[in-house]
Parts: sequence; structure tokens; C-alpha cells
Amino acid sequence: MNNRSSKSGLFLVELIAAILFFAVACAVCTQLFVRAHLTSQRSGDLTHGVIAAQNAAECFKASPDDPEAVALLLGGRYQTESGEIEVSYGRDWQALEQGSSGDEKYRMTVYLKAEPFLETAAITVWATDSPKEALYTLTAKKARDIPQQ
Repeated sequence: MNNRSSKSGLFLVELIAAILFFAVACAVCTQLFVRAHLTSQRSGDLTHGVIAAQNAAECFKASPDDPEAVALLLGGRYQTESGEIEVSYGRDWQALEQGSSGDEKYRMTVYLKAEPFLETAAITVWATDSPKEALYTLTAKKARDIPQQ
């Protein structure tokens, strides 16, 4: 009878060890899936940020020397005092209407700087929950027309 209880005790110890091993393996797999999801989400945000910045650069280069026309093309608003264009995006990267910042998830700013023969646009895209870390930055330049005398 004593031999039987030692066998059942050994079986319980093996069973507890197997359950512990599977619990640790489940925890590791869960962490891997969470990290993969976060990496995928950051990659998607970066891709959409690059597309938005490239779109802004193309609108800047294609438009005349009128920042309000660029803002209109991008669906944003031009602020004359700071010389920048702001575009707000929702969770699905669709431009939000001007003044509706409740659903804002991402933001793009286009800082315009005019020099005598060169115009520069510094484009920055970031998520509103982490405004200190830009998703993507891009600088676009275009030559200005030389005035005829």
C-alpha cells in the first residue's frame, strides 16, 4: 500500500510539471502574438503616413504658389500666422473635416517656407497619442518663378 501512494505522488508531481510547462509556453506564445500585432499596427501606420506625406509633397509641387490651394487639395486648413497647413485624419486615415478633432487619430503638418527662388515644405506625420514621435517626415522643394523685369 505504501508503494501505491508513492506512485500516485510521483504522478501528481509529473502532472504539475507538465501543466507548468504548458502555462509558460502559453505565456510566451501570447507575448509573441501581442508583439506581432503591435509591429503590424506600427507598420500599417508608417505605410499610411508615408502615403499621406508623399501625397502632400505632390500637391505642394503641383500647385501654384498659393498655400490655400495646397490646403484645399489636402483637405486641411492653412494657418496664415504660422505658415503651416494642418490635416487631421481619423482611425481609417480619411481626412477629417476642418474643425472636427473629436475622432482625430493622426495629424499631418506642412510647414511652408518661401525664399527668393525656392519654396520648401517640411511635412511631418504623427499619431496624436504620441505627438513627440513622428511617424514620418519629408522635405519637398520646388523652384519659384523668376520675376520678369
